[in-house]
Amino acid sequence: MSEFRENINHDYEAWIQTPPNIIQRGLGILSGPIEYLLQPIMKSVAPLLEGVLKSSNQYISEVVKNWSGEVIDIESLSKEEFETWFTQKDIAARDWVSAGVAALSIEGAGTGLGGLALLAADIPASFGLIIGFSNKIALTYQLDISNEEIQIEILKAISAGSETSLKGKVESAVNLKTTASILSRQSWTAMRKSPEQSLPKLIIAVRSILKNLGINLTKRKATQIIPVIGAATGAVINGSWASDSLEAVRQFARKSVTESYYSKWIDESNDQHI
Repeated sequence: MSEFRENINHDYEAWIQTPPNIIQRGLGILSGPIEYLLQPIMKSVAPLLEGVLKSSNQYISEVVKNWSGEVIDIESLSKEEFETWFTQKDIAARDWVSAGVAALSIEGAGTGLGGLALLAADIPASFGLIIGFSNKIALTYQLDISNEEIQIEILKAISAGSETSLKGKVESAVNLKTTASILSRQSWTAMRKSPEQSLPKLIIAVRSILKNLGINLTKRKATQIIPVIGAATGAVINGSWASDSLEAVRQFARKSVTESYYSKWIDESNDQHI
C-alpha cells in the first residue's frame, strides 16, 4: 500500500476514534428522566426528516446546477497527479465544512428561545442545510451524488457524525461503506443536463437511519432549551453538529475516492501477473 493511501486510511481511523464535538465541549449528556420526556419529540423528528429527504432532489440539483468546479477523469491521472489533485480538493472540502458550520451556527442562533415546539421545527431546517453542504463536499471529491448508493452512504455519514457518544459514533461508522461511484467527465455532462431526473428516491431504504438520526439530533438540540443541561446557545449546538456531521461526510468522501483510484493500480498489477 502506498504511503499516501496509508495516510488517508490513518486519518479515517483517527476520525472514527475522535469523540463527538458535543462531548469535547461538555454538552449533550441527558439524564434518564429528561431523555424520557423527550421521547415524543424523538419519535416525531424522523418523519420530519423524511419530509426533508423527499425534497432532497431540490437540494442536490441546486448543488449540481451551481457547481463551478472542474470535473476530470480521475482514473487517467498518474499517482503524482492524483495526489496533487486530492490535496487541492481537501482544501476545498475543508472550506465547505467551515462554510457549513458558519451557516448552521447562524441558522441556530435564535432557536433556543422557542422551547420544544420551535426545536421540532428547527431540526428539519438544519437538516436541509446539512444535506446541501454534504453534497457539496461529496461532489468536491467527484462522488456521483446522483447515485442512490452514495446518497445512502452520505446519510450514514451524517448519522455517524450526529452521534452523541463515542461508542455510538464507532458503531455507526462501521456501517459506512466506501464507494467506487466516481464521476467522469461524461457522466457529469449527463447529470448536468437533467439533474433532478437522475436523482434517487431514498425514503424507504433509509428510514432506520432517519430514526437514529432523529433521536441523536433531539438529544443534541435539547441542550439549548433545558437549563439543567447547560442551556448552550442554538448557534453553538448547530455549529457543533455541523462540524461533526460534515467532517464525517468529508472523511467518507476522501476515503472513497482514494480507494476507488488505487483499486485501478491493484487491478492492473493483478493483470500483469496473470
